[in-house]
Amino acid sequence: MLLKIAKVFCSLHLLGFLTPVVATDDPGANYSIDEPESTFENANGQFSIKLLYNVGSAVGTSQTAATLYEKDCDGDATSDTVIAIVTKSVSGSQLEVKVNIAKENLGSSSLVDLEGGFGASKGTLNFCVRSETLTTDATPISVSFIDSNIALSYDLSNNDFKVEDNTVVKDVIKETDTEVVTKYKVDACRCSKDSSDCLVTLPDLSQNGLVYVCLYPNSTDVKISNFNMKFEQDDDLGNHYEIVTLGTTEPESNSLTAITGDGTTTSRYKVVSRLITRLFESSDTTFDITGTAYLVFTATRRERRLVNVDANLRSDVSR
Repeated sequence: MLLKIAKVFCSLHLLGFLTPVVATDDPGANYSIDEPESTFENANGQFSIKLLYNVGSAVGTSQTAATLYEKDCDGDATSDTVIAIVTKSVSGSQLEVKVNIAKENLGSSSLVDLEGGFGASKGTLNFCVRSETLTTDATPISVSFIDSNIALSYDLSNNDFKVEDNTVVKDVIKETDTEVVTKYKVDACRCSKDSSDCLVTLPDLSQNGLVYVCLYPNSTDVKISNFNMKFEQDDDLGNHYEIVTLGTTEPESNSLTAITGDGTTTSRYKVVSRLITRLFESSDTTFDITGTAYLVFTATRRERRLVNVDANLRSDVSR
């Protein structure tokens, strides 16, 4: 075959072509596409991933295509409601593809690998983007393509809160101190029977009384799905006295504690618990209220109601 081609070029030359035939060693190079750079964006709660590709000089917006697939581009994902391509444009030999993420659907998407034991609060979104360059033919031909796996991990499970130094001998409670480790966080404060607002003037805690603690997220994007809460005292309580435990799907209170609300910014979780005798018998006159809360992105609304707080929290403990 090589000898035959050589003869053809030779015969063309001998036939008197004045303009030599110039062959390129990289045909179709103007339709090239390189591996993308990816960035995560959060525009007022709207999550997105932007992919930026370098493309050949012949490529305009109409000469590109972008499609969503499952991980490794092995299965169509265009019908999944958690991701959608919202922007595809070429400017200055760069193709930009923007994929929006519906965070409220992360907990139910088949593209998300949830980590066991955390419900919908922790997981990784896995999907693949195939971007292509096309010819200008009536039926475009795909010239080059790049498959890119995207993995977006999120963790809304590590939200520690603390209401410190709750004095139980007729002293004023100190200010709330909340510790968080994520952008979306949980705030905790002392509140009252009649309101979920944080108290400005803090009442004394007395024996056989009740303490009210309110929990709420710092954003309407998320809600508290589960949490635990405990009283910690340096002396006779040992490690702690747990009043709320992590349930299978929601927090579970002990027999001396009750929970109202749904864990959103507008319907805060309110925890009311009986102050047990051991708090007053300890040589330590203060105790801390601590715990960890799990957040999920807002999708559905759940209501909890408590008819009679005082009646549900009757205690035979006295001093």
